[in-house]
Amino acid sequence: MHLYVTILITVLATCHAFVPDAVNVQETRGYGAYAGEKGLLVDFLEKFKETLRKGDKKLGIPVLDPLKANQLNLNIHEEETVSLEGYLKNIRAIGLSDYKVIRGDFHIVGLIANVSLLFNEIDVMTEYNVNGTLMDQILLYGHGNIALFIKGLSVSVNLKLGTESQKIVVRDLVLNVHVKTFDLKMSGLFNDEDLSNTLSHAISEILPGLLDDYQNELSARASPIVANLLNKFLKNFTLKDLLDIINGQHR
Repeated sequence: MHLYVTILITVLATCHAFVPDAVNVQETRGYGAYAGEKGLLVDFLEKFKETLRKGDKKLGIPVLDPLKANQLNLNIHEEETVSLEGYLKNIRAIGLSDYKVIRGDFHIVGLIANVSLLFNEIDVMTEYNVNGTLMDQILLYGHGNIALFIKGLSVSVNLKLGTESQKIVVRDLVLNVHVKTFDLKMSGLFNDEDLSNTLSHAISEILPGLLDDYQNELSARASPIVANLLNKFLKNFTLKDLLDIINGQHR
């Protein structure tokens, strides 16, 4: 669960770098300097590390490294998969600005941006309280603490954008996530500490492989969620606005 939250935080942070292509030739006219540019976003993504550490009030980006959040309410209902309600409390994370830019391409013709980041280490701590079911059969509940260490988190996003009423919208988004090391320590699951320890160890061992084996299925479920969240941010910006942000001219 908390890996999912961490991934969303990561993608939403880095997605501010994605610059949309226009919907048609008329909309792209005047932006020829950006056509077919490979690596156009690399410099921006490098500088964005500082934004993650200091925030940007004008863009509405808070300090995200270290990340501090009082509470995140959970209300997840995926038919025949998971139904979960509860909250995460006192969320803390370190390392969201410690990434290597693997790819940062933007093509004004075709409305496509491709970004790949490799995060060195991310540490997450939070309290949790959840109740729900898995596969409509297995009860899931607990109240306790989560400590999570992630190493080698690879996040790739292929993004196709357009405009509606001159504002930016996500037309299509494909998210892929892989992780080298996933070390989870969880207390209070099923109100049983021995079982919590056993499951924490098991999840830590198998999750990296599961992400690889079921990447397509997980991407199909997570990508629309991320696209919807990203659209809530992008609705305030035009194509020119985002190009200005990339060029450092938004202040």
